Amino acid sequence: MLQTQTAYAAENTTPAITIEKPDGWKQGETIIAVTVDASHMPEGFSIAKIEAKAGKDGSWQDVTGSGSITITGNQTVYVRVTDGEGKVYEQNRSIKCYDTEKPTLSASLTDGVLTIQGNDTVSGITAVTVNGTTYTDLKDGMLRVQLTQKDFTTKQIEITVTDGAGNTSEKYVLQNPYYEWAKKQAEKQKTSSDSNGAMATTTSADATGLRKQRLHHFRRMHKLLSQQMQKERG
Repeated sequence: MLQTQTAYAAENTTPAITIEKPDGWKQGETIIAVTVDASHMPEGFSIAKIEAKAGKDGSWQDVTGSGSITITGNQTVYVRVTDGEGKVYEQNRSIKCYDTEKPTLSASLTDGVLTIQGNDTVSGITAVTVNGTTYTDLKDGMLRVQLTQKDFTTKQIEITVTDGAGNTSEKYVLQNPYYEWAKKQAEKQKTSSDSNGAMATTTSADATGLRKQRLHHFRRMHKLLSQQMQKERG
């Protein structure tokens, strides 16, 4: 919903000047609507001209017909209304609907849990992307996610955050401490499988059993790695 700001004077001696603030965060040009209500003014009152400008040092533009002015950044919009007798009425409003700064982030990895904190004090953090997967269920710009078996196979963990205005942070790269260990375990498993021979065909039951074995192996691998890392820290 558009936010409006209207100026009134005592005893209805001033036309109501409204400067509307647009919803959401904008990029490029943004139209700011300006309206003047003189329905409450004394009989015979008339408006000769409505002018507006963007910024204190901007140039006045006649917006009597259009009822709007265009801005390209966060600035104050000034409006002045001249009545039929030459009297001038003024109003202004600060419009803040642009966020052009890239957000920042910090990240850490402990016991297989990746913690990411995005930072943006203007439009806030709306999404976190980890190795191509985007998460939007955040709490105060923070994401905690358990690494999966797929994540163990990547040498680096690449992270970005996106703010409410659509700005994306610089790429944040974490070296994956699980990668080398997981690689060695995979090689050991392959060697063991090769030594036992390969099955020519695989039944549905065999496939189910293999998936269970892989899941069990992954959980065991994660547990052993966590224990190993805890010993090293100790």
